Order: sequence, then structure tokens, then C-alpha cells
Amino acid sequence: MPAVASGRLHLRVAFSRVEGKEVEDAVHEGVVVALSRQEAALVTETTLDLLACIRLAWLDVNGDVVPGETYARVLACGNEPGSPMRIRFTSVPDESARFLADAIEKRVS
Repeated sequence: MPAVASGRLHLRVAFSRVEGKEVEDAVHEGVVVALSRQEAALVTETTLDLLACIRLAWLDVNGDVVPGETYARVLACGNEPGSPMRIRFTSVPDESARFLADAIEKRVS
């Protein structure tokens, strides 16, 4: 993951599983603890299967949703609940891309 932001990175997200074209009603919470433009390390108590698709809503420092829905696929699962899992972004709208670029810039520089 080039240009990785980590360390004290703590980006809150709300996410739902995606099956085909259907997004589940349940919304789960998680925290991104490492980030690049293509991938992230997500920590959540929710169990996700390898290669599962998820829709993410990024939350700003006030807990407000950042405009745009980001989609990702689970590439590696943690061994235990609460351990980081690696996700790869499959669709990132411009608003979310700017939010993520700002988060990376603040942590890398």
C-alpha cells in the first residue's frame, strides 16, 4: 500500500454488506487504522467473509456522513474478531476520494 497513513489514524465508518445488487439493511460500525488510496485496514467486531463486498459511509470528526458511498471488497480477514482486515476499494466517488486524500496527507506528512 503506497502512501500509507497509519499510526494514530482512526477514521470511523458505517458499512453494510452487499450481495449482488442488494445492500443489507443492517448498518455496522468500524474504524480504519491504516489507509492508502487503494486499500485500508478495517477493524470491526462484525464478521466479514473473505471477498465480501461492502458499502462504506465515511464519518467525519463530528460523526457526520461524508457525501458519496465507497465500495470495497475484503481481501484478508483478521484471525480474531476486532483484528484488522484488509479491504480494497472498488468504487470511490470524488467526495470520498478528497476526504481520504486529506486523511492520508495529514498522517503521511
